[in-house]
Amino acid sequence: MKDIISDLKVLGKDIYRNLLKYPLQRLFKGYCDEDLWGLDAYVVRRTLPALKAFRKKKICGYPSDFKNMKEWLKTIDKMIYALENLDSDYLPKKWKDVKEGLELLGKYLQSLWD
Repeated sequence: MKDIISDLKVLGKDIYRNLLKYPLQRLFKGYCDEDLWGLDAYVVRRTLPALKAFRKKKICGYPSDFKNMKEWLKTIDKMIYALENLDSDYLPKKWKDVKEGLELLGKYLQSLWD
């Protein structure tokens, strides 16, 4: 009987968090306590779709340290690759590419506008 009561308490807390607390936090703050627990995953989850959409749109310019648009788009592709593969099993080559893409994202974050 104690196990059933304990399970119901846990279930009640889960329902409260998932159906009330977290959605309200996301509505008013833009994130919730659960997102902070895995902030890295939250940032990837929010950034990756936006970066992909940015890549698909007709971009009118590129940073001055690139020779042409093709080079800039290739750099954005590296950023996307890094975010897509951040949580995968790392082979040395893959980790090198992920690390490069994350470094590029940091370097060119302020250039992701059009």
